[in-house]
Amino acid sequence: MPWVARLLSSNGFLKTKRAFFAAKRHLQNKEKTLDVYLSISDPYSYLLIQVLPTLIERLHVKAKIIIVRDKQPEMFPKENQWQTNATNDARHLAKLYQLTYPINPPAALDIDVINHYTVQLLKAANNIDRCQTLFDQYWHNEPISHRIALDATQHATLLDNQKRQQKQGHYSSAMIYFEGEWYWGLDRLIHLEHRLAVHQASANLFNRQNNGFLQRAPHANSLGQTITMYYSARSPYSYLGLEKAVKLCRQHQCRLEIKPVLPMLMRGLQVPHAKKMYIFNDTRREAELADIPYGYVADPLGKAVENCYALFDYACEQNKEIDFLLSFGRAVNSQGMDASSSHGIRKIVERCGLDWEKAQPLLETTHWHHWAEQNQQALSELGLWGVPCFQYRDLVTWGQDRLWLIEQALQNQTTVWRN
Repeated sequence: MPWVARLLSSNGFLKTKRAFFAAKRHLQNKEKTLDVYLSISDPYSYLLIQVLPTLIERLHVKAKIIIVRDKQPEMFPKENQWQTNATNDARHLAKLYQLTYPINPPAALDIDVINHYTVQLLKAANNIDRCQTLFDQYWHNEPISHRIALDATQHATLLDNQKRQQKQGHYSSAMIYFEGEWYWGLDRLIHLEHRLAVHQASANLFNRQNNGFLQRAPHANSLGQTITMYYSARSPYSYLGLEKAVKLCRQHQCRLEIKPVLPMLMRGLQVPHAKKMYIFNDTRREAELADIPYGYVADPLGKAVENCYALFDYACEQNKEIDFLLSFGRAVNSQGMDASSSHGIRKIVERCGLDWEKAQPLLETTHWHHWAEQNQQALSELGLWGVPCFQYRDLVTWGQDRLWLIEQALQNQTTVWRN
């Protein structure tokens, strides 16, 4: 499997894949067209529709707006928590990009209101300005005199749109599909820019999350502060987040506290194939953007994760927990190392300066189950469930691509941050 992952993540494979889609487009005499999947209740869709006209003009493409509504339960196991976090998170992105966002967004998902606007979006899908107006009305809670219900034809259209997206390989709204690849919300438009506007790379519009990151001098009041990271040894996003968080803490002279949790599959939650493949491909390009090695992956699900967690307390006792997790993460995400084997975990242990003779007897211990469960409970109490998550004072944020928010909070000690 590591060799297959290495092939699928290689630049050669990516170039071949893109060349195939480009040749197919030329043969069919079609224009470059973005399939843009939007949902009225998705805050990231609201931000995306606002920048879509600029994106189209800048990249010289057409856009086909495709309206979706329902979230698949197996893809969103904690939908209510997802919605709350997304609504709050979008506020930070809107401020960063100077976009419109309500002070008081819709307090709850009212299916009748959602259906009312979904009907109108289906009718206006070819008119971007009209779609943006409808999003403005929904997100700013404009009164509705008469609610319109979905009819059978519109239900069928939504189902067809969902099937179309599933066939293309995804499951969420605020997504752009272009010739075999997916781009989520504002956060991944930088990759679309790189793909379609290579000669304008020095003037990317959608890279504000990374502009200036790790280039600021530490604030006097940030010295010695603690950043807490909720981490999974299987999560490739946790791997990227750890690499970035270590650099952030070194830059700002902070302490990084790691709270490992079990991977979703080891907690009985599903991770469908489409979701796994999107995460793999997305991690590859995010890693490349951050200059972090990734792609030669040996999935550590099961025994490898258990080995990692069984030795975590020992690494903490030696003040080497960060070094140990970095060694583990690099081994399984970029070096194809089997951490479930004695040979693999021994190499991981020894190269970060730990004693294998002391570590080996600890591999069969199970005490870590208790603190892994406690960490998951603590994460749940913060209103989140997935990883990586980061906490600094009152700011709690989810994702390896949200460390810029943590850095802002470190720089601006007078601001009261709320997730």
